[in-house]
Amino acid sequence: MWKPVLTLGMVVLLSVAVTAQEPVGDFTDHIDIGEPSVPGSADYADGTYTLEGGGATIGRRSFVDQFHYAYKQISGSFSIVTDPVFIDVNGEAGPMIREDLDPDSVHVSWLRMGPTVLGSNTNAADGSMFPHFRSVKGSVTIVDGDPEPGGFTDNNVGPVRLDRIGNSFYFYTMNNAGDWVLVQDEIVPMPENVYVGLALTANSANALGWVEFESNELNLLPLWVGRSVPIDDWQSGATITVTVTAKARSAVNGTVTEKVPRLSTLANVKVSAGTVKSDAAKGTINWTLPANFSSEATLTYDITLPNRKSGSWQGFFNDGVNRQSWIGGDSVLPKHPAFPTSAPTVQLDSSKPVIVQIEDMVPRADNPPGFGVMAYPEVESGIVVGTHTGTVGQWLEIPVNVPAGYGTVYMFGRVRGEDGNSDSFHLDFGVEPAGDNTSYWASGGGKSMHYDWVRNNVPEDPRPFAVEAGVHTLYIGPREDGASIDWVAFTNDPAFKTAALDELTGEVINPFAGITSNLGIFDGRLDVAEEGGANLGAAGDSGYNPDTGVYKVVGSGNDIWNAADNFHFMYKELSGDVSIEVTVDLDPFSGDGTWSKAGPMIRNDLTPGSANAFGLIRTQGRDFGRQWRTSADVASESDPNPLPGSLTNRIGLQRAGGTVTYYYYDSNTGQRVDDIVREGIEYTDPVYVGLAVTAHTVNQLAIGQFSDVTILVNGAPVGVGDWQLY
Repeated sequence: MWKPVLTLGMVVLLSVAVTAQEPVGDFTDHIDIGEPSVPGSADYADGTYTLEGGGATIGRRSFVDQFHYAYKQISGSFSIVTDPVFIDVNGEAGPMIREDLDPDSVHVSWLRMGPTVLGSNTNAADGSMFPHFRSVKGSVTIVDGDPEPGGFTDNNVGPVRLDRIGNSFYFYTMNNAGDWVLVQDEIVPMPENVYVGLALTANSANALGWVEFESNELNLLPLWVGRSVPIDDWQSGATITVTVTAKARSAVNGTVTEKVPRLSTLANVKVSAGTVKSDAAKGTINWTLPANFSSEATLTYDITLPNRKSGSWQGFFNDGVNRQSWIGGDSVLPKHPAFPTSAPTVQLDSSKPVIVQIEDMVPRADNPPGFGVMAYPEVESGIVVGTHTGTVGQWLEIPVNVPAGYGTVYMFGRVRGEDGNSDSFHLDFGVEPAGDNTSYWASGGGKSMHYDWVRNNVPEDPRPFAVEAGVHTLYIGPREDGASIDWVAFTNDPAFKTAALDELTGEVINPFAGITSNLGIFDGRLDVAEEGGANLGAAGDSGYNPDTGVYKVVGSGNDIWNAADNFHFMYKELSGDVSIEVTVDLDPFSGDGTWSKAGPMIRNDLTPGSANAFGLIRTQGRDFGRQWRTSADVASESDPNPLPGSLTNRIGLQRAGGTVTYYYYDSNTGQRVDDIVREGIEYTDPVYVGLAVTAHTVNQLAIGQFSDVTILVNGAPVGVGDWQLY
């Protein structure tokens, strides 16, 4: 049964915003979008919606959609649940959220594959779920091309769920136990009022799909926080007033953390209710809503935009119950990005890397590019470019001037693949991409933006471009759909640490700046790594600054996870019941920018497979996570519910025998909260207590800074006499 949960105010809003034309069940209307050749229909009976729909696609290798849609307009944060059951073999079907009813609308869709498999994608078995999203009107739809696992599985038994909280969208399936399993999340800017409903495409221009939607629910969530930016395009030097509005449908204890575009000047912060603290130097605002907030309030502030072309706001909010989510509404300027019609020549510099933003490149004039500009708030520029086709002969281009004496050209970029393994592009320097392995760039996968060298099919080696001095053209072509690029950079140094380049200023960052030989309270420091160091990559380092009381730890490594860890560790050898608590600041622009980790650790020994407990802050969202390895060389485990980063950055571990308590200090009250307890970790005294940092990507370097570090042994603080100063 469809279960709408609407307040009186919401009912009034909907009745004003939408004129009922052909209601079906609880939906306002149903229509064909994109004019499919075969008209669709919708019916409702006994809690089940039945849709028949034609149409070629919902965004697969197309800038427009063709499908049938049963919908209603709604505002704020909400969750939609349904179970698409195919009666006919054709198409894809599932819940959808759209900004408007145009065929090229911004949308987020969670679509199930019917028994007819698309093309040669062998993973697209009957029942597979595919996330779809288009973040700029008229641009590409990104589709996860490699669902894992495919078809109906123990974690995909029928019902699916799509949550919209602010600009965050969460994709869930249900497992055999009846629990929701989060598959992935995306950040897509949309206004407060959107269209939500059930969508069906036949994936064939002249066919008709037939699907029943069962177990339907629509649940309104308690808090919406949205941002309004008063201009449509970036205007360097302009001072603007931004408004953030919080609306609660029921009582919440909410927090909002606003983050303005980096290098902006922040001033005149005001709130209509609650309390606020701002840090102009960091460009952050922490707004605590009144206790049991159940109405509407605003935050306003002025910013002066820096000298750039674009930028993103990276603020988030939490209602105390649901996942921490990105502030809704306006998040990126310009709001409607597009490719230019011409591009200036890029001048290479033999002394440092030079960045090219992909949205500054020009599409091939006589052929659709196979690319589209995307709004992507997770990156500082706010804009990336996505692919929706692998057709040879389509590309973007930009002229590049190589100075005399430059040497061999190497390239790296910030990319994202949708497959669990990798995605790829065609790239050539001076010649049009051939569409074969001579122009193949296999970027790593992982479904998040990461740094990667341009290379052939040899993962270890950056690809050399031996070009003469003069002006040449860089070409980038699509090889697979569902991939995206933020920027590429040129360098003559194949050993350059790619995360050490500031994408906004173009300056090279020295991650080790300020590190000395001082160990502070700790005994030692080292890179913990598997034999041979292949999964560590770059060497790390750490040190203590007695003037500031801050420990700086820089680490590489593929992760602290699975059965072996690769990271940098600053440690003290201790016996007995021990605890460590720290305030963590993890640089969001270092490491892989998403899953880099920093935090306190208690470890049985210094081998990569050691039993350990690790309280971590990760870069994206600043979530507080808890993980452990119970005994040597077994797989790591974690608590699946990270604590939203807006609630804390002061965390701790307390060990008594083989039991570890993970705890944190609430940012709003300052009080310690004992979080979870993990028993059965195989510790034997002495243990190693300290500060751990991993980049989550080999050869990248993540930067963690730790302040107010406190260690207790059998309840007594480690005294000054125990400090080792060098």
